Amino acid sequence: FSRCSYLLSLLRPALIRELELERHGLKLLPRSPSSFTPCLDGRYLLLGPEAELNRSEIGKFSKKDAEAYPRYEEQLEKFCKLMDFVIDSPPPELRQLYHASMVDRMKDKVDKSVFWSKLLGIVMQQGQKDMVNFFDLLLSPASKILNNWFE
Repeated sequence: FSRCSYLLSLLRPALIRELELERHGLKLLPRSPSSFTPCLDGRYLLLGPEAELNRSEIGKFSKKDAEAYPRYEEQLEKFCKLMDFVIDSPPPELRQLYHASMVDRMKDKVDKSVFWSKLLGIVMQQGQKDMVNFFDLLLSPASKILNNWFE
């Protein structure tokens, strides 16, 4: 049974502010722990916002994975910041330019160039290795990504 409350985490902060949802009663409660995974052998994995607790919990299964997990989380945080811009930006409009005036065509070019130049600036800050890893994350099976990081 799911109440779909996890979907609330997908609600963008700008939308919460714009709709004044807190004024209308929205209250976000932190989850701690945020994840409980039971195993058939009776063991379990409990994860939350505390790095040391996560390290200890993962260490019950693998010391190497416990060491790798903070770096994995750090990389995911970097990639989330990259995606935040894309998610929070309105996409460039696709206008019917063959019927558009010269002014509309120029506006279209400016709108698109502003979006793409900002995105390119964010991408360039990442560095080549991070960008390769970012595209790997987007385009590869989860098993490949996780096998690269963990035992």
